[in-house]
Amino acid sequence: MEQRGRLIPMFRRTAAQPLDDDSAIDSAPSPDSSAAEDARGSQAATEWGPVKRLLFRFACVYLVLYSFPFPLDYMPYIDVFVVLPYQKLQDAVVLWTGKHVFLTDVEIFRPNGSGDSTYDYVLAFSFLVFSVAATLVWTLLDRKRRNYERLHEWLRIYVRFVLATAMISYGAYKVIPSQFPAPSLDRLMQPFGDASPMGLLWTFIGASTAYNIFGGVGEMLGGLLLTFRR
Repeated sequence: MEQRGRLIPMFRRTAAQPLDDDSAIDSAPSPDSSAAEDARGSQAATEWGPVKRLLFRFACVYLVLYSFPFPLDYMPYIDVFVVLPYQKLQDAVVLWTGKHVFLTDVEIFRPNGSGDSTYDYVLAFSFLVFSVAATLVWTLLDRKRRNYERLHEWLRIYVRFVLATAMISYGAYKVIPSQFPAPSLDRLMQPFGDASPMGLLWTFIGASTAYNIFGGVGEMLGGLLLTFRR
């Protein structure tokens, strides 16, 4: 009886199987249909939403405007044909924007080495306005694109090397103390309240050579790491 009880479930499982091989082949999914489903799934996974596409367009335009003419400004004999004309165009835009939008006369004084000036504030505002306008035009002309995966990769590479170049150069200026020199006699005699925030920072870091070099080494190391993908 026990042996007979074991045979009944085995027979039931066997009866549940297909009777012929043709029905099994018909019920199995075809390779073409599975490949098409995988392709549709990958396209759906890489499709960006409208907000993401819009924000990427704005970020792409603004970052390129802010970083250009890098790397052309590091190439010899290119500045005459590209960098200088682009600089003159920037000056014209900043002067016009300062006069007609902010109702002030902007002074062009680049050798100060600081980005905390009226010129730079107006230039950043001009970049912002142009980026918004370019984003709207780009959106109208390129509404059907699903994503910007390839352009995103190129933009990341460009921004990485822009940042790496700045960090390595400024780090070298600290390792070889030139950006923050030791406080001069007139700086030491200056009243604390008369010092600008930037001048106070320069005095603070320049007073310690070891801290100056330590900060420069860390900055250079971070810049070098940005040149590698991992």
